[in-house]
Amino acid sequence: MTDILFVSLHYGTTEGMPDWDYMSDIVPDGKCDMADYLAVSLNYGAHGEYSMDLTDPDVFVMFIFADGWYVVRAVDAGGFVDIEEGAVAWKVFKLCVIGVLVTFWN
Repeated sequence: MTDILFVSLHYGTTEGMPDWDYMSDIVPDGKCDMADYLAVSLNYGAHGEYSMDLTDPDVFVMFIFADGWYVVRAVDAGGFVDIEEGAVAWKVFKLCVIGVLVTFWN
C-alpha cells in the first residue's frame, strides 16, 4: 500500500513540476498517470530482492536499438558500463530485470 500511496501523492505531475518525483514514474514516460498507478496496482503484494550492488559479476545491461537488435554488456568492476551508441533503451539484469539508476558523465 505504501507504493500505491506514493504514486497517488504524485499523480498528475510531470517531469519539471515542483511536486514531480521520478520514482513515481513507474512507466518511464515523464509523467505520473494512470499507467503508473495501474502498474503498481497490478503488482500489489509482489516482492523481490532489491540489490544496490551493480558490481556483482551476474549483472548485465541490455542495450536495445530501434531496429529491434540488442547488445548485452557486463558491468565493469566499478559497476559501470558505457552506453552503446544508437541505443534507444536499456534494461539491467541480474537473473531477471531489475531497476537501475542511470548517471550520465560528460
